[in-house]
Amino acid sequence: MQTTSDLVSELENIEQHKKAGKFYIYARHEGTTSVVNLTFADGALTGLLSKGIDLKGCLDLITHGTLLKILFVPATVETGDAGKPPSIGISELIDLLGNSKDNSSTDSGEITVTEHMAYLQEVATNIMIDLIGDSGKEDIKQIARDISPYDKPREFLDACRDLVAQVVGEGIADQAFEEIYRE
Repeated sequence: MQTTSDLVSELENIEQHKKAGKFYIYARHEGTTSVVNLTFADGALTGLLSKGIDLKGCLDLITHGTLLKILFVPATVETGDAGKPPSIGISELIDLLGNSKDNSSTDSGEITVTEHMAYLQEVATNIMIDLIGDSGKEDIKQIARDISPYDKPREFLDACRDLVAQVVGEGIADQAFEEIYRE
């Protein structure tokens, strides 16, 4: 389990080193586990979203939920790729986190195996989409049918990484999947 201070440290690092990529915050709030996706270009927050949750809900999840896992995946992201930028920057998000209560002691903070494997598949899908386009969704579904991310997570990630490497090259594929392999 990771803490609010881990999240703040990662956000400061992204801003300071002007990183580009996707940042996934996996959190549990009010009994529901969700993933909030943050997009960064040149160290600036360019997108913040979660399936079916508005900006206020995403911020509530980040500041009041139990942080289970955070992951930054470097990628080439253009400022316009994320759509309309959120009305909050990294500094404001860090301020909100500084004023929030760390809930790690009130929740077991454990990710179930099923949640973790769904997380791996979602992150791999997002990497594929970022690097090879929307066809990446179908490619991931096909790979998941052939190699279960639940039963064989390493083999699943290897297949995803290999497909990306065929399209964009070994170096970019290695960089994109480096963090998720540490999971």
